[in-house]
Amino acid sequence: MYRAHKIRIDCTREQHSLLMQTAGCARYAYNWGLEKWGKQYEAWKADSSLEEPNWVNISRQWTQEKPEWANKTARSAVTCSLSNLGTAFKNFIRRKAKYPKKHKRSQGISFQLGNDTCSIEGNRLRLPNIGYVKLRELPRFQGKITGYTVRLIGSHWYVTVAFDCPDVPREAPESVVGIDVGLQHPAVASDGTILQLPIEKLQKLEAKRRRAQRALSRSKRNSNARERKRTKLQRIQQRITNIRQDAVHKFTTTVCKNHATVVTEDLNINELKAKAPARSVRRAYNSSLMSTILWQISYKAVHHIKAPKYYPSTKRCSTCGHIKEAMPPQIRTYHCDVCGTHLDRDENAARNLMLQPWVTR
Repeated sequence: MYRAHKIRIDCTREQHSLLMQTAGCARYAYNWGLEKWGKQYEAWKADSSLEEPNWVNISRQWTQEKPEWANKTARSAVTCSLSNLGTAFKNFIRRKAKYPKKHKRSQGISFQLGNDTCSIEGNRLRLPNIGYVKLRELPRFQGKITGYTVRLIGSHWYVTVAFDCPDVPREAPESVVGIDVGLQHPAVASDGTILQLPIEKLQKLEAKRRRAQRALSRSKRNSNARERKRTKLQRIQQRITNIRQDAVHKFTTTVCKNHATVVTEDLNINELKAKAPARSVRRAYNSSLMSTILWQISYKAVHHIKAPKYYPSTKRCSTCGHIKEAMPPQIRTYHCDVCGTHLDRDENAARNLMLQPWVTR
């Protein structure tokens, strides 16, 4: 079972500079390898007798042609970067992905390191060519470490430690709960648990984010002021993400600890957004963290069951089973014309998911 723990690290100004150089070197090596690989790939397509390009040969070529300044950075970061390039090309050749694109600094500042080049000693992490940095918390998982990813988010550095953990049986009360994801509430469970987001706080942060975005767009390109404003915007965006992720983790953990079986809909988020009648509804689908909720449940629940894709959980009455002909998104309360049941739309859908025969009790 694979697990990952993201931990904030504290570093000196000198270490910050070295981390930036390492990330820049990894990005440069990836783009350099992409250019070399592209030329060799075109030559191999024209003449199949030539050796098919692979990341090992590209790595050897890098060792011979790398610039002098690259010797000051961790070799493992370049190795991982070229290995990722090899995986990207392999997926392209097998038609699993599009042709790899260049990595840009605007896409994020990060690099990966092998598990044999770093070590965790207490609350300290040793990074090659950088030294010891302080971990804000200890890793919460036990097992073999398979790799490290160091990333700059806003103005702070984080390391994500990947573990290969032994499988431990998960325990929870033998009960069933249905979860419906929707518009008014990102998620509602049939036991009454609701995912509550701090709306007022998020609205204030969204207003700050819009102001910071406008200030960044008006700033002069390639200036120090633009970098400061970009960092400020990233901090605000990360704050919004952290608040949402915290609320989702608390909701999914509570539900999965109290119920052994969790039933959800087999939703296609992009399809829902495409069929939404109004722009505001499409935005709600986009910002409700539906994908994150379903993903967290898939690994936290003891048993996770997906209902049939076109099961009418919203239109069906959870009391008598009557199915309405239509249930537009703007109608937030379900009223059954047969038995008179009056329920919140999302709670009714969650109860339907819990009560259906595909759930083994």
